[in-house]
Amino acid sequence: MPALYTHYRFGEEVIKALPVCFSDHVDKYPEAFALGTQGPDILFYHHPLKKNEIRSYGTHLHDIAAEDFYLDMAALLLENATGESAEEVLSKNGAFAAYICGFLCHFTLDVSCHKYIDDNSVEKPSHGKIESEFDKFLLRKDGKKLRGYNTATPIKAENGTVEACAKALNVPQENIALSIKSMKKINGWFSKKSECFHFFMHLLLRIVGMERKFGDMFIHKKDDPLCQKTNDVLFGKFEAAIPMGAALIEEYFSSLPTLLKTRKLNEIFRYNYCGIKITED
Repeated sequence: MPALYTHYRFGEEVIKALPVCFSDHVDKYPEAFALGTQGPDILFYHHPLKKNEIRSYGTHLHDIAAEDFYLDMAALLLENATGESAEEVLSKNGAFAAYICGFLCHFTLDVSCHKYIDDNSVEKPSHGKIESEFDKFLLRKDGKKLRGYNTATPIKAENGTVEACAKALNVPQENIALSIKSMKKINGWFSKKSECFHFFMHLLLRIVGMERKFGDMFIHKKDDPLCQKTNDVLFGKFEAAIPMGAALIEEYFSSLPTLLKTRKLNEIFRYNYCGIKITED
């Protein structure tokens, strides 16, 4: 999976490529959309150092074909709307519709990039290093501080966001609120300005044998030369996926009644979030 900032920035670009009814709706619920762009990843922040059912559910959602989840979301969206148009579905579903728009962005980018990252992180650089270096690549491109900017800044537990996420993932609201708090805290650590903080955190992670797993997720001052190629490839995939994401969202929201009747989604939903095709024709 690409990291937090990459997913959020991808969502921003996809919304720009969609009809104005989508951008207008997201403007009303930016917090729900921002959390939606993180897809099932939010569940990994629920007590991240402990094995628990909610974190395991996040892994499960990544591993299975996406189609059943998005058919379930279609049914939820049509509880409040007739589905006569995308605009009507959006307006009747408030923050929940904005959240699903973001979630579809997450799926599109994961399908486009995840397998490449997995295939190129068997040894060095690690999965986490490829992701953090690409986040850094985009932060630099956007003129943001590489250290001192919390990439979880757009994620806020307000304006119907917690309720929308809990509804989609069928997880209690208090657990979602806790996961958001954890997401903001952890990503704040990853991008801390203090060099002393980074030194002691990396020392601690080395001592407990978790440097590769967590240490590589930090925003490092020095660029990793091994990631120059992966940054270039991922940026190409990022840009190529924008029109794909926009088309997928528009198609999905414009044909919900048909989707539920036929139970046939775009073929891309037969893939999981790791970019692997799970169900055949």
